[in-house]
Amino acid sequence: GLVEFLSVSTLAGACSDPLYVALGGVIVGFAGALSMGIGSYASVKSQRHVYLSRRRKSRGLVSLNPEFMKKIVANKLSTKGLSSELSEKLAEEAVTQGIDLEELGGESLENPALAGLYTGLFYLLGAFIPLAPYFTGLIISLSLPLSLALAALMLALTGFFIALTGELSIKKKVAKLVLAGLGAAAVTYLIGYLARHLLR
Repeated sequence: GLVEFLSVSTLAGACSDPLYVALGGVIVGFAGALSMGIGSYASVKSQRHVYLSRRRKSRGLVSLNPEFMKKIVANKLSTKGLSSELSEKLAEEAVTQGIDLEELGGESLENPALAGLYTGLFYLLGAFIPLAPYFTGLIISLSLPLSLALAALMLALTGFFIALTGELSIKKKVAKLVLAGLGAAAVTYLIGYLARHLLR
C-alpha cells in the first residue's frame, strides 16, 4: 500500500495542483483498502473452511480408529522435538479426551471479518502517509520531496522490522524496500511528466 500511494503521489508530474494529487490518492486509497480487505476476508474464510473440514475428518478418524490416530498425533508431536514417550502420552490424552487434533499443529481459527477490517484499516493508515504533504496546501515543489522523504522513512522502518523478525540483513532489506519504492515513484513521475507535456 505504501509503495502504491507513493506512486500515486508522484502524479505531481502530471498536474501542478497538490489538491488533485491528494484527491487522486484518496480515491485510490479507499479502492485499494476495499480490495485488500475483501481479499483478506475471502482468504481467511477459505482457510477457515479448510480448517473445519480437516477437523471434522480428524474427529471421524478418531471414532473409527483411535489407535491409528494416536500414532499420527504422536508422530506430529515428536517432529516438534518432544520425546517419543512424552509424545505417546500426550497423544493418548488428546485422543481419549477429544482434544482438537488440528490445534496440536499450532493452527487456530481467525475471524474473517476482523482480518478484512484490520487489513483495510492498516492499508489506509500506512498508505496515506505519502499523501500527507499534499493536504497541507504546500506547492508541488515542496510537497513532492516531503512525500518522498516520508515514504522512504516508512519503507526503511518496515524493512528494519521485517529484517529484525526474520533475522535477515537489516541494511540489505532496508535498501531493497527503499530503492524499490523510490524506483516505482520515479517511473510513475516520469510517465506523468511525459504525459503532461505530450498531451498539451
